[in-house]
Amino acid sequence: MRKLNRIYKLTILFAGLFCFLIIYSYMIEPNAIILKKQTVELDCLKSDISAYNFIQISDLHFTGKTSQKKINNLSEKIKNQNPTAVFITGDLISNNNGIDNIISFINQISKDYSVFITFGNWDYWSLNYDINEFKNKLELSGAKVLINDHIELAINNKILNIIGIKDPYTSNNIDQDLTKALKLIKNNNCNILLAHSPDIIKKASQNNINFILTGHTHGGQIYVPYLTKKIIPSNPDGEGFIKGLYNQNKTQMYVNRGIGTSVLPFRFLNSPEITLINFQN
Repeated sequence: MRKLNRIYKLTILFAGLFCFLIIYSYMIEPNAIILKKQTVELDCLKSDISAYNFIQISDLHFTGKTSQKKINNLSEKIKNQNPTAVFITGDLISNNNGIDNIISFINQISKDYSVFITFGNWDYWSLNYDINEFKNKLELSGAKVLINDHIELAINNKILNIIGIKDPYTSNNIDQDLTKALKLIKNNNCNILLAHSPDIIKKASQNNINFILTGHTHGGQIYVPYLTKKIIPSNPDGEGFIKGLYNQNKTQMYVNRGIGTSVLPFRFLNSPEITLINFQN
């Protein structure tokens, strides 16, 4: 009888723990957006811009059910940092029903800050790769969408080349994408690349890219030490780059954990992230 009581109590304990973990990873952690401060030292900087901060967000995965409260909360957290510019590195939507909500969000932040966007795999999948209308709507809302293109951003008498390419995870030709994006650059300024997936790291490190901002992995979304690193979806060149800052040759890359979720609506040991980046020389 005592053994049965012990088994019963352990069963109740584990059932309660399991329920807690499900509730926590479904209702609490996905909504607990953290601000991650990241300093990046760039040798290519010829003047000090350390007084300026930049925001990166990624993998928002907005749908038609994304609440206005969540949109306002995210916008407010960004505005509280008063960034020089906002970089969004793909997966803005999880389906085409999320377009109106993402446009509402972009309208809120583009009134005050420069916003630069590159697309991710879910953006292309959601729209059957017919991305032009979505791009036009975002640009009418005040953002600059970079698809195999670049723009010069002037800060404190220093120019940064902000480069954006197609999603490396779904692209058929990463080499061609990067070549097209870089071919019109005719200066020796710092090259900052926006790319949805860390799969770009090998090619970027061979093509004079100083710093890359990516997402895609959600940090693993549900993080299990060692195991998550082995199973997150990525092409070979991006394997092992899950979250945080990495170096390859002379190229640095930051992998953002993202805001939303995909496939499963859970996060565990991977809170959604707004990254506040400070460039120093």
